[in-house]
Amino acid sequence: MLKRPWLDALQPYGLVWPAADTVGALQNLWPVSGGPVSGRGVALQVVESGADQGAAAYEVGIAETGRLPTRNNAHDWFNALMWLAYPQTKRVLNHLQAAEAQKLDSALASEGRPLGNARTRLRDALTVLDENGAVFVTSSAAKASALQSFQWQDLFVRGRTDWASETRVFLLGHALLEKLDSPRVEVCSHTVVWLMLQEQWVWFAGLSFQHQRLEVDKWLASWISAHLATPRDLQPMPVLGVPGWWVANENEGFYNNPGVFRLGRGLKSRSQ
Repeated sequence: MLKRPWLDALQPYGLVWPAADTVGALQNLWPVSGGPVSGRGVALQVVESGADQGAAAYEVGIAETGRLPTRNNAHDWFNALMWLAYPQTKRVLNHLQAAEAQKLDSALASEGRPLGNARTRLRDALTVLDENGAVFVTSSAAKASALQSFQWQDLFVRGRTDWASETRVFLLGHALLEKLDSPRVEVCSHTVVWLMLQEQWVWFAGLSFQHQRLEVDKWLASWISAHLATPRDLQPMPVLGVPGWWVANENEGFYNNPGVFRLGRGLKSRSQ
């Protein structure tokens, strides 16, 4: 069986999409109490998806009712699992997405303009992170800088010998995980960098992988609220370049594909 280390954080919940009954499988996984809550504090419940509402109404509906519309597909399967794995992050994303949608609708209505599915830059950023996000956790300023400046050789080739002792990568984008169900080298995440002081890293690295995920969830929820403003705050990263995540990247020539490992845009994503 193909190893998929990007799914390690989901080990408690099940890794395979149960194509026959997505909603039923999720309802069996769902906590009876103490589970995730919406952006407005309502206990979340998985329900069969009805008519397509559009993205804005979808987020507002989840925030206000706690009902998570779910279709029988891998995309919605991974979305629901992200609510279980990263409940604080998903709550903040839903809260901000719903607030942005309603704020924009109010502004359009006051101007007598038709309501639609228009987006602010913040809402674009929230959507990109929700769909395609990852967190790059490291104690190495050199690795953080290499990622932010698109120095792929420094990051993935010269940096691979001490990768495991300095770096963890967590994927939280549900569309990203769906893409990786049939992995392609072109798949990139939109990544947030968490650069830790050495003493904090020693503590973090000593936790189990599942407890590390909980700390990432807590930190990312805070980071989003304080820092995220535009998609350019997120750093592109070719996911299958992560050492140990793809057999082909053991060959240095893997990183010589300019269509995947591209030159940077000259801007660094924010880190903390």
